[in-house]
Amino acid sequence: MACRLFKWADLAQKCTLAVIFVALWGIAFTLFGEDVGPQSDTVMLCTLFIGAKIFGYLVSLLKCPPILGQMFFGILLQNVGYFNLSPPFKQFAAILRQLALINIMLPAGLNLNADVLKSNGIIVILLAIVPALIEVLIMAGLALLLHIKLVWAILMGLILAAVSPSVIFPCLFHLEDNGYGLNKGVNTLVVASSTLNDIVSIAVFVAHLSIIFSKDGSNSELWRGPVGFIIGFIFGIIWGILARLIPDKSDNFVVILRTLLIGIGSVLVCMASDALGFSSAGVLGCIVSAFVASQGWRREGWIGDKNPVKYNFMILWKFFEPISFGLIGVGVKFHLLHGLAILYLLGFSLIALIGRIISTYAIVYFKDFSGKEKIFFALSAIPKATVQAALGPAALDKATTEDEEKNAMNVLVLSVLSIIITAPIGAWLILTFGPKLLPRKANEQNELQGGDDDIS
Repeated sequence: MACRLFKWADLAQKCTLAVIFVALWGIAFTLFGEDVGPQSDTVMLCTLFIGAKIFGYLVSLLKCPPILGQMFFGILLQNVGYFNLSPPFKQFAAILRQLALINIMLPAGLNLNADVLKSNGIIVILLAIVPALIEVLIMAGLALLLHIKLVWAILMGLILAAVSPSVIFPCLFHLEDNGYGLNKGVNTLVVASSTLNDIVSIAVFVAHLSIIFSKDGSNSELWRGPVGFIIGFIFGIIWGILARLIPDKSDNFVVILRTLLIGIGSVLVCMASDALGFSSAGVLGCIVSAFVASQGWRREGWIGDKNPVKYNFMILWKFFEPISFGLIGVGVKFHLLHGLAILYLLGFSLIALIGRIISTYAIVYFKDFSGKEKIFFALSAIPKATVQAALGPAALDKATTEDEEKNAMNVLVLSVLSIIITAPIGAWLILTFGPKLLPRKANEQNELQGGDDDIS
């Protein structure tokens, strides 16, 4: 029984990552002394990484997604009062979260199937926009019942509009590695629609936020959303073409150089777009550059499972996964959840989510998918976390009056509730029912691995 629960190969990998982090902390302590002591920000982040990795592994023994354990460990650290980073390290944690998002978006972009996108472009657009719009309208309409002003009711709907690539994509990669979702390009459609959904949701949320806090009524920031979209798309095409041209495929270091080129370019566009105030440009530029580059590499035989750049980023994800979900967890603060309004917000958000699930199913209902595949599309619309964790506090940061603070707190609490409810449940539903809902297609990676494997 013990052998079944504790496979040395799996346990050894986790131990290796933990030892590497402890060794890095030892080097930092040697160099900086008390600045990296037990109560330092550095040790807090190391504790988050190692603890999240351990909790993820323990949860996987119960046949549950490891990300649930990673997320709940972050929640635990935050709500026992241990995790309290100083301002410089808060910024560093935000950078880590962004790097984790980049790291999961790149394999998604590299894995997109151009043929599937060409034949299902309209479905991608509809899946990205219509369910989100339905959810926003339902949430905003219900919020008006609490006598919340219309502009704030709409903002409350918009905070729910984006699904979480950091939750959905690792789940899809796990299913894909075991041959699920490959036959009709289901994974490609979910990745493409989720990405577009995030881009549009972020742009609209930021634009609407500028309307609420515009003091002169000029709404001068509204142009940033569409301009950011254009910038990200153009950058992605240019950088993707560049990654197709250099280095030459005969170069002995072609794999590592392509990995560095596409990775550093993605970090550049994400960091620069945030610094310049074009938030929507980063994610789009990242995934477009990966997609454009991969279409050129396909001619060299780098297709799907045979793309070594994709697997380089999947290896990096071993490090970024516990950081990503641990940081999502530390964004959940239970002291914000109080009062009867919490029950209303929870109920309203669940009703809005049901509307999103039904509308997603309706969009694919008349397409050439099996009934089970249509249900899977609906399940993939559930998880929220990344955008909610990033944008949830945005309104509260700008609030200056008591009325603004009260409304902004509703937005923040709603974002916290959406993470607590949808991220773990959505991940569990996708990973548990994915193999039952999607047909299996054997691939080389699965044959080599000899069956299922967890994503931790």
